[in-house]
Amino acid sequence: MSPSAQAAEGLYCSVDFSGRNCLYATMEACRAALGVGQGDCVLNPAALPAPTGAARFCLAERWKLACDYATLAGCQRAAAPRHAQCVDNPNYR
Repeated sequence: MSPSAQAAEGLYCSVDFSGRNCLYATMEACRAALGVGQGDCVLNPAALPAPTGAARFCLAERWKLACDYATLAGCQRAAAPRHAQCVDNPNYR
């Protein structure tokens, strides 16, 4: 498998002493695989869909990157019940 194909496998990557593994569909699965204090879980930019919307913050889910939130707090309120994550809109100007 090529590095680019491997990078695009999961929405979340574990990052620890052994490197970066992008194998996880959810943040919870990534954290469970790492264990407490063993590294970090981050969004895999290669797996994110194209953003929609023009606001500053985006709600990132496996099937969409909805950039509809003017504030980080508003995005986080929407993300919490969905177990999603908020990120900066890569196209924000």
